Amino acid sequence: MEKIKIGIIGCSAIANKTVIPTIQKNNLYELTYLGSRSYEKGKLFSEKFNCPFGSYDDVLNSNNVDAIYVSVPTGLHFKWGKKVLLSNKHLLLEKPFTSTLEQSKELVKIANINNKIAMEGLAYVYHPWFIELQKQLNNRVIGEIKQISSSFGFPYLLKTDIRNNPDIGGGAILDNLIYPLSLSLNLLGEPTLGISYHIIKDKILGIDESGFLRLNYLNAAATLTYGFGFSYKNEIEIWGTLGSIFIERAFTKPPDLEAKLYVKINDSIKEISIGYHDQFYLMFNAFYQKIIKQDTSNKNESKDIITRMKIISEIYKSTKNE
Repeated sequence: MEKIKIGIIGCSAIANKTVIPTIQKNNLYELTYLGSRSYEKGKLFSEKFNCPFGSYDDVLNSNNVDAIYVSVPTGLHFKWGKKVLLSNKHLLLEKPFTSTLEQSKELVKIANINNKIAMEGLAYVYHPWFIELQKQLNNRVIGEIKQISSSFGFPYLLKTDIRNNPDIGGGAILDNLIYPLSLSLNLLGEPTLGISYHIIKDKILGIDESGFLRLNYLNAAATLTYGFGFSYKNEIEIWGTLGSIFIERAFTKPPDLEAKLYVKINDSIKEISIGYHDQFYLMFNAFYQKIIKQDTSNKNESKDIITRMKIISEIYKSTKNE
């Protein structure tokens, strides 16, 4: 099986801890180039991962790179994602895809014109718990979905954290909301009766700190809570006409944590064990399959990205002057 030669733009914490180790243990890939803004950090990564390093542009211009994982602050996703696609390479871009609807549309357009894959790094959709959840819902185990309640929040970040910097895409909407929003849209589709929301802002830092979003449908609703300044919570409850399904540590489940679904029908609770899985490894498998044109899952497709960004754009525009 032919390996995909992959490069990295951005020597970030997640690249160091998760992304690069995942690539190096996956026999579908060969890590061929690391791109860093800092010579010192690039050298450290190069020595640790036994891989050549250079500037971001060096990775873009390399003939030894087929695809690039971009791991830079959110506000720079569009700039470097566009450069990747224009360099005729496939793109795997950390979530969120971009900061604005217009940027997302442009990247999708460029990818289509150049016949390249442009994929968003939402790893949880490749975890088997999500596949099992869809199976349970398709089999109508809990009947018709009436309510999705999804929460993803955690304590305040250090003031110096890049997610607190509005100039490079900081804020909870782009960092946290993207997860429960993508899940709800996956399961219920685009809201037919619009959205309602309440956003809490940190006026000193100039970011959205947390919020509450409701997606409205004719016979159902999704209520999403997210942000900074909470005790840690990362869970989903789907309530139907016959019962409910509950998932803990849903969106960022580490490989050493067993995945489980809890199905409640009347007073009976059934535990469904999904086992131990590495969702980043599975995401890179899917990226490979997309590149060689064998993936038919339609996950992280352009339509999903655009739908999410339309809702985020509406929230931003409505709360811009608050």
